[in-house]
Amino acid sequence: MPLFDALSFRKTVYASGGCHSDALRPGIILSEDEHELLLDCVRCGFCLASCPAFAQTLDEADSPRGRLHLLRALFEGRINLTETLLKHFDVCLACRACQAVCPSGVRYGFLIELVRARLERMGYGVTRHSPLLRMLIKWVFPYRRRFNAFVSFVEMVRKIGLVKLASQLADNIAFTDRLRKWLQVEGMLPRERQRNAFYDGRSVIPPKGKRRMRVGFLLGCASDVLLKSVNEASVKVLAHLGCEVVIPNGQTCCGAIAMHVGFEEDAKRFARRNIEVFEKLGLDAIVTNAAGCGAAMKEYSQWLRDDELFSERAFKFSSLVRDFSELVCELPFSETMKPLLMRVTYDDPCHLLHAQGIREQPRKLIAAIPSIEFVELEESDICCGGAGIYGLLFSENSMWLLERKLERIRESGADVVVTANIGCQLQLQYGVRCYGLNVKVMHIAELLALSYEIGR
Repeated sequence: MPLFDALSFRKTVYASGGCHSDALRPGIILSEDEHELLLDCVRCGFCLASCPAFAQTLDEADSPRGRLHLLRALFEGRINLTETLLKHFDVCLACRACQAVCPSGVRYGFLIELVRARLERMGYGVTRHSPLLRMLIKWVFPYRRRFNAFVSFVEMVRKIGLVKLASQLADNIAFTDRLRKWLQVEGMLPRERQRNAFYDGRSVIPPKGKRRMRVGFLLGCASDVLLKSVNEASVKVLAHLGCEVVIPNGQTCCGAIAMHVGFEEDAKRFARRNIEVFEKLGLDAIVTNAAGCGAAMKEYSQWLRDDELFSERAFKFSSLVRDFSELVCELPFSETMKPLLMRVTYDDPCHLLHAQGIREQPRKLIAAIPSIEFVELEESDICCGGAGIYGLLFSENSMWLLERKLERIRESGADVVVTANIGCQLQLQYGVRCYGLNVKVMHIAELLALSYEIGR
């Protein structure tokens, strides 16, 4: 790995448009205190090997330390904010892989979300080139009823053949950018989905046998609309292991996607709502089966640190949050497992491994299933390209990572690839469908439910 050379890096930045005619406005977007956080980076370069964006372009400006260097230059007025420069911030997957290996403890995840929020306020948000996706992210995806109505509409359009017709038009008509974006959204949605679950309309699911814990369960947006079967498996497993599962009706989106794209105030509003709903239930833990949601909820205390009314409440809330696999490992999970004759591999979700530091628990759960053959996945710690809505915003970058991931899955010889995040599951299912890979994609909750023989 080449050492960082400040002079050549500066030439790269300026040549790529840092000071050229595409300047939008002066780019001081951080305060003095926030600027101090940039100085934690000692430019050692450990982050380069872990960064999926840098792996594609081999451009320093697309690396974590490169972006931090750009931010310092912006703050100090040495370069302007340009469209070219914005792209270097945009293509970051916010996977936190760099943060996990940083020996200096640079708070990169915090900084990239902070920068995106400031850019959004200035009118240069990551969704600026796609009004459709901006509308969906802000007004549809975080609201389960609206999201469900949107998906039902897409399914109807697909059923009557309009998607096939639109695909043919997209190949033959020049003015089809917006049409292609619609087709891309449609392509990412699952071909089939479970519409109802046994817990629908119920706020409390009793435990099987003696109660060990009382836990709150976050339904999630994509989970409850696109992969309700995962939620059902999660709740059944928790109840099977002695948890009383509380599903409050007033819960809302965790705010993760909103925060990732710079809709900071929306994210904070969702956080406050969830705190108000869950804090009065007398819970031992708050559980989610989506790594992105878990990482976000564990950071509510950071999001609301300056909110006098919610800062302390957010800290208490975050301290209760557990990933599904994290909590199940605290319970007697192996006592009633039945054998499964499968060759299984596991893909680490970025926001479980890098953001939450959870690696061993999912592997421990899989390996405990009798008769199962577990094989490690090469490069399991590298992003699959899903990264929330990254696959919709930057499809070429996303597909490059997805193809790389699918090749590693193929090499593993596994019959089943297991993940612990809804977004990763959707991305992998999309890839398996596109490339005809003979592999089943499952959430770890679905695998456990199968072993406990409590599936549908």
